[in-house]
Amino acid sequence: MTYMLDRRVMDALARSLDVLGESSKKVVLYHISQRGVNPEGATLEEVEAALYAMLGPAASIITGPMRKELEP
Repeated sequence: MTYMLDRRVMDALARSLDVLGESSKKVVLYHISQRGVNPEGATLEEVEAALYAMLGPAASIITGPMRKELEP
């Protein structure tokens, strides 16, 4: 399932990044944007791909809670 990066997905991403602390959260968001992920129109899958490219398997710390929160 493809989710557009709307307010709900952005909120889920922000809450999932909270486990890293505010400074790390800002760094991750910056690097996601540097990888060409546009918060105005990216899909959840694009965000996940950027996170996995940056963090490897550790990205699941962020993507797992995001997906769980977004489940219908």
